[in-house]
Amino acid sequence: MTVQASIPTSVCPSGVPCPAGHENPTGKGCPELSLCRIRTLGVDTSGLVGGKATLAFERGAQISAAPKSPDGMCVRLVRSGLAGAAITLDDGRRQLVKLFVPGDMIWPLVPGDGEFCAEALADTEVLDLVLPKSKLEKRDADVSAICLRLCAEALEAAVTHQALLGRYTGLERLCAFLAEMAGRVGEPSARGYGLTLPMSRQDIADYLGLSPETVSRLFSRLRDLGALQLVSPTRIDIRDYGVVARNVPARPRLRRFDRAKGAMVQ
Repeated sequence: MTVQASIPTSVCPSGVPCPAGHENPTGKGCPELSLCRIRTLGVDTSGLVGGKATLAFERGAQISAAPKSPDGMCVRLVRSGLAGAAITLDDGRRQLVKLFVPGDMIWPLVPGDGEFCAEALADTEVLDLVLPKSKLEKRDADVSAICLRLCAEALEAAVTHQALLGRYTGLERLCAFLAEMAGRVGEPSARGYGLTLPMSRQDIADYLGLSPETVSRLFSRLRDLGALQLVSPTRIDIRDYGVVARNVPARPRLRRFDRAKGAMVQ
């Protein structure tokens, strides 16, 4: 059995392409992007959400796990900002292994358990949604299919990142990072993408397994090649995406919303 997604036709003020196909007139970010991403998985959120609450975390704060609820399953999604899953080695070195952008579910990691933790890389708001037991019981097969899809996507991302850390050169790593973020939060332009990344050079370095100095040097190299413009510490305009793509050994599959099909496509 397949649950058809219920995509609202209202306009969302978003500067990031919304997977539900909402128009983006103001550039302030879709206020319901988290719900829109859930809808694209095939879940009708109207009547499915039993409760929701928004929590704020300052940059550097650890994001706690979603609380348990007697009324159903609680899931935690990023509403705004940026979060990351990190592991800190015994000698103090830190490795970011996953990034959570607006609309992402902070899953399957359980912050605080084991070696991994989730932390806010910028001032971040998360949205807690309680999926009622009654709805889950009626759609058990569909919930299982959604969880399987999320697991498959997480595994694919982990394998890709493993290849990046093990085989890519410094320039290839940075270009792969830019291509990844362009596909996830980029604002399409004539020849490239606009990126608002509230990440420090240290955060980018920890994600790519490089030093902050190397990251800065590589950004300058891409700027000199005409591939991008560093508008501000958190704003990057990719002016020639072709230069970036040619330096990624495993070409990223950028996803976009196809209005005709009503779904995300490669």
